[in-house]
Amino acid sequence: METLVPKKLYVIERLLNVSECEKLVALIDKREEVTEGKIEQPMENRFQEQYNDSDLAKWVWDRLRGHLGSLSEYVPYQCSPIIPIVRYNDNGLATVIHLDPKNDIHEIFGVIIYLNDNHEGCTSFYNYLRQELAKIQPKRGKAVIFHLPTMWHKGHQPKAKKYIVCPRIRCRVLAT
Repeated sequence: METLVPKKLYVIERLLNVSECEKLVALIDKREEVTEGKIEQPMENRFQEQYNDSDLAKWVWDRLRGHLGSLSEYVPYQCSPIIPIVRYNDNGLATVIHLDPKNDIHEIFGVIIYLNDNHEGCTSFYNYLRQELAKIQPKRGKAVIFHLPTMWHKGHQPKAKKYIVCPRIRCRVLAT
């Protein structure tokens, strides 16, 4: 069931089931084996790829759209075909506060889908003034939907691998 968190964060407690999460984790691990283009940042130990796959985007969209309805003045119509898939390795480092940008003018909302339960602590979301909007407790299958651009970070990371998928939702603006 969806929960509206103040300041326009939407939480879907069980977007994906265990089997669906495990399939995406396997996809992430398989992609790392065959991909040379890794994005690594100095303070983090992670594998991230911008996965351009319209079938994956449609599959994620099929799970999201039944939960969305109308999000404020926007009508969502699809996931962007480019979906970041991320595995944080087991080094115990925290992520830095960072901004999830829009890739095009139709991308209005970002999504974080947690794929496993190895996340410790909360994910914090901030507005552009770095004022905290909410803290969300990660759980396998949970999705958090937020307006782009939004800043967020994951605090202390336990020494275990963590997996997330971060699709973007494209929307049309409602006529007023």
